[in-house]
Amino acid sequence: SQLLVKRGSQAIQGTLNFEGGLMELIKKLFVIVFEPHIFVALVLNFLILFSWLKVLGRAELSFAYPVLISLTIIITSVSSLIVFKETITGFKVAGIFLIVIGLFLMTSGGK
Repeated sequence: SQLLVKRGSQAIQGTLNFEGGLMELIKKLFVIVFEPHIFVALVLNFLILFSWLKVLGRAELSFAYPVLISLTIIITSVSSLIVFKETITGFKVAGIFLIVIGLFLMTSGGK
């Protein structure tokens, strides 16, 4: 969903200044929320919440959350390289490698 938010933020760049009164602010919030990429990202995040609740009902938070964040970092970094042609430096590659090692340690170890 972060890729959708990034694409949406590019589309609404001029809308992000919050100058004006309350009605202007509400109008801009509607433009932001209903920008197609951002709207789909919001719906996906809402649906992901239900999956996350199911995971938390079965797994320990101290295990599930680090795995979620680690996978998010890896998937977002690779996807950003492909979709947005962002650069991946040697430091980013090393960081992803360390995350993969950490995931391996977390998932292969006992409680």
